[in-house]
Amino acid sequence: MQDIKMVRLATKEDHLDLLLLAKQFLKEYNTNYSIDLSALSESVLTMVDDPNFLVLVLDKDGSVEGLLCATIGSPFFSKDKVSSELAWFLNKDVRGKKESTLLIDAYEKWAKSKECKFITMSDIDILTDLRPLYESRGYTLTEKTHVKEI
Repeated sequence: MQDIKMVRLATKEDHLDLLLLAKQFLKEYNTNYSIDLSALSESVLTMVDDPNFLVLVLDKDGSVEGLLCATIGSPFFSKDKVSSELAWFLNKDVRGKKESTLLIDAYEKWAKSKECKFITMSDIDILTDLRPLYESRGYTLTEKTHVKEI
């Protein structure tokens, strides 16, 4: 069978696949944040239907191998429209391969179609330094986030 790779908008039918990918991401991330699966489930279902959110999946021969979620907003000090990536995760067997950046390509195209002036991508520095990838695509590091539990 020919290997077919495709990026498409997620649907409610992808709900379980998205939850499984999110669960795997959270397992690798090993976050200190509490995880509420019902909140995650509700967020996924809400984002799929909201035009200010983007939920893309990498569908490889009928198997969802990755996701990218984003939203649109503006900084509190500007009217510039900005698209911000909320989550980008790929199964290990897809990472580093050509199809791994197809989700970013589609995300950038979507942000342009929504007339965004800027687009952001994040990485979790302690997991993988994606700075070389992002810089090769024209992104500039502008901010880091530090978290403290209180």
